[in-house]
Amino acid sequence: MAKILKKGSITIFLALILSLILSLVCASIESVRMAAARTQILNSMDIGLYSLFGQYDRILLKDYDLFALYAGGKEELDMASVYDNFQSYMKPVLKQNSQKLNLLQGGLNGYQLLTDGNGEVFYQQAVKNMRETLGSQGVQILLGKLRDQQKKTDEAEKKGQQAENGGSLKSYDSEIADAAKKSEEAEKEQQNQIDSGEFGDGGSVDDFTGGVNTEVENPIPVIRKVRKMGLLDIVIPTEKGISDAFVNKKELASGRKLQTGMEMNTNLQYDNSYTSGILFGQYLLSKLGNYTRPASSGLRYQVEYILEEKTVTGKI
Repeated sequence: MAKILKKGSITIFLALILSLILSLVCASIESVRMAAARTQILNSMDIGLYSLFGQYDRILLKDYDLFALYAGGKEELDMASVYDNFQSYMKPVLKQNSQKLNLLQGGLNGYQLLTDGNGEVFYQQAVKNMRETLGSQGVQILLGKLRDQQKKTDEAEKKGQQAENGGSLKSYDSEIADAAKKSEEAEKEQQNQIDSGEFGDGGSVDDFTGGVNTEVENPIPVIRKVRKMGLLDIVIPTEKGISDAFVNKKELASGRKLQTGMEMNTNLQYDNSYTSGILFGQYLLSKLGNYTRPASSGLRYQVEYILEEKTVTGKI
C-alpha cells in the first residue's frame, strides 16, 4: 500500500510540473509569434514609406535639390489619399508568411511642410544640401580653374612654337617692309608733284591730308541725350530690357495663408548660425533666377527680390 501511494505522488508531481512547462512553452511560442508579427509590421511600414517617398517631386529635386512629397489637393492637403497610398503598399507585405495579418486602423502621427516655421524646414534642407555637396562644388571650381589654366598654357605654347618657327616674325617683317615701301612711294610721288609745280599756290588742306575728312563731331548733343536717359536705359542693353510679365501674388507663398503640418515628436530647431547663413546665400545664388539667368517660371528675378526684400506685386 505504501508503494502504490509513492508511485501516485510522483505522477501528480509530474503532472503539475508538465502544466507549468507547457504554459512556459506556449507563452514562448506566443511571444515569438508576436515578435514576428511586429517585425512584419515594421517591414511593411518601411516598404510603404520607401514606396511612398519614391513618388517624390522630381522637378523639385532636380532644380532645387529639395526632397519633398506632393500631398495633392488645391485648397487643403489631401493627407487621406497619401495614407491610403501608403497603406496599399503595406498590405502585400502583411499577407506574407503564415500569419496573414490585417491592418485594422492606422494614421499619420506627424508630418512637416517646407513652409513650416516661416520656411525653416526649407532653409535647413537647403543648408544641409550645401554642406553635403560643398566638397564636390569645390572640386568643380578647382577643375574649372585648372582647365582655364591648361587652356592658357596651351595657347602660350602654341604662340611660342609659332615664334620659334618664325611665322609671326616673318609676317611682321613683311608687313613692316610693305609699309616702308608704300611710305617711300608716297614721299616720292609728293616730291615729284612739288617739283613739277602742281602745288605752286600752296595747295589746300585736302591736298596734304589725302582727302581725309578731319571734321570733329560735337559731343554736346550726345551728352544732353544721355542726361535725359534713365538709369536703366544706360546700364541695360536695348535689345534685352526688363521683363514686363506679371504674376498673381496668391500663387506665391508670401501672398497666401500658409498651411501647417502636424507637430512631430521632435520640435523644429531653428538654425541661426553664421555659416548656415552663408551656405543658404550661396544656395539662393546657384538655384534661383536673376537678371542674367532668369527663372523659367514664376518670378523671373528671384535673387533681386530677395536682396531688395520687395513685396510689390506686378512685374516679375
